[in-house]
Amino acid sequence: IESGFSPFAYSFAHAAGLWQFIEPTGKHYGLRINYWLDERRDPIKSTRAAISYLKKLYNQFENWYLALAAYNCGENNIQGAMTRSNTGDYWKLSLHRETMGYVPQFIAALMIAKSPSCFGFTSGSEEAFDLDTVSVSSCLDLNAVADSLNISIAELHAMNPHITHWCTPPQTDNVLLYLPAGSGDQLTASLQEDSTAFAVNFYRYEVKHNDDLSSIARRFKVSLPALSAVNPALAKRPRTGAVVVIPIPLNASASCELTEKALPEDFAALAAAGPDHRRSVKSIRYRVRPGDKLSGLAELFHVSARDICRWNKLKNPSRLTSGSIIVLHIPESVGRSAKKSFRRNNIRHREKGAARLIYYRVKRGDTLSQIASLFKTTVDSLQKINNLPGLTKLLPGDIIKVLTEEL
Repeated sequence: IESGFSPFAYSFAHAAGLWQFIEPTGKHYGLRINYWLDERRDPIKSTRAAISYLKKLYNQFENWYLALAAYNCGENNIQGAMTRSNTGDYWKLSLHRETMGYVPQFIAALMIAKSPSCFGFTSGSEEAFDLDTVSVSSCLDLNAVADSLNISIAELHAMNPHITHWCTPPQTDNVLLYLPAGSGDQLTASLQEDSTAFAVNFYRYEVKHNDDLSSIARRFKVSLPALSAVNPALAKRPRTGAVVVIPIPLNASASCELTEKALPEDFAALAAAGPDHRRSVKSIRYRVRPGDKLSGLAELFHVSARDICRWNKLKNPSRLTSGSIIVLHIPESVGRSAKKSFRRNNIRHREKGAARLIYYRVKRGDTLSQIASLFKTTVDSLQKINNLPGLTKLLPGDIIKVLTEEL
């Protein structure tokens, strides 16, 4: 009667989830609430918490009307109203209008639920909850999980409204991950075979002079609580040269926040278009390199320069800041076969003998030597054009520039 069965319901009193817990009460009954996780939205855990709270209230007041009213406005308010009115009869208490209407609404909902056909409703025979449940204690990229199960990220998020961002919470044990029926064993087997199969590689940033956590958060467009959560041991002003883990995937990993309001307009439209369309676009974060131009990135990723400006609210698109992060929504085929796509679209039309700048997405196991050999160039050339120090370790998903004269 409050949430309408929507786990995303949020009230003016800051109550959230199916059972509309405010944060202090939710935490008191074991629900974890932070930047990454809001278990008030978890359909199973929040229901268990609501049962515990209602049991406690019934044991306190020994009357279901009073217990329900206390659930709505708090036991102290009910106790105070009973003292003022010198009665334990709910119907004789003087309470806030919302609470006075809450119990009658509950009774009405209960009557309809018991005899839906009498009130023009139909009763379905489907199970209310038909999902597999996997307990997760590592930070998994939900986009990679969705891809492995052949479902869209929007579908996976709908099953897991309590996970508020694009990955399962880092440094958090026993998070329930809900999956399509029959796919829980598949995910468990994949993780047993390779515990890093869906692991998130966060971007790492070396602290510069005068940096503090607030300025780093602004630079990478992440919230300060998220940055602090991933770097609990760092002071507000870390020392120069320290490494800060940034809660965004390394370079081109998918990274949309997964709250309903934070989903890009493009994804909202795709979600309504059906599963085939939903899987046709992928959201990535790209770190701008020296010499990058908007037109070149648009051509490279098969999107328009105008869209890049709109997605990132660029006021001066002619000036891309080296090291900054921009969001791109690209055809997924580009992400799946980056090398083939980049080579076909960026080298095919060059004049014979002319040097051509292309971009290559690093795959697992790639080294500078192997990439140099593949594109008939040198390691020294790769290091210079990408400003890479001598012992740089390449990580899957990195995008590097290659200047080559041969296919």
